[in-house]
Amino acid sequence: MQQLTVCLVIKNNKVLLGMKKRGFGEGWWNGFGGKIEEGETIEDAAKRELLEESGLKATEIESAGKIEFKLPEENRHVQVNIFLVSEYVGKPHDTEEMHVEWFDFDKLPEDKMWPGDRLWFKKVLSGQVVEGKMLYGPEREVINNNLRFK
Repeated sequence: MQQLTVCLVIKNNKVLLGMKKRGFGEGWWNGFGGKIEEGETIEDAAKRELLEESGLKATEIESAGKIEFKLPEENRHVQVNIFLVSEYVGKPHDTEEMHVEWFDFDKLPEDKMWPGDRLWFKKVLSGQVVEGKMLYGPEREVINNNLRFK
């Protein structure tokens, strides 16, 4: 199982999301993150990916849980470590990989996000911590999940 990160940048009841321009997840809004490089901690990887994909340097980062995702049709099995970023340096800008945009918590582009995000995203933005597993089907629909919130 591959370890990944995702950062959700929050400020004034808004969240910064990135529209993936290429690769896995292309065309979907998501947080900023990716793979952990050799020798990096999970937090260091989250900060590096945020900087690479949005231009922001996180100065305050907080764990918001982790979800194990299985996508059998794509032979993917990953654990995504979720972080909230409330303090940062810099101005967000588009990069080669992501188009960035702020969204109100109550006006998320859910129709252009991973279907499973509807089950956890707003709860994490409200301060809850999530843990669990999610199984996707061949059309990227959620077949099963056992998410728990604290």
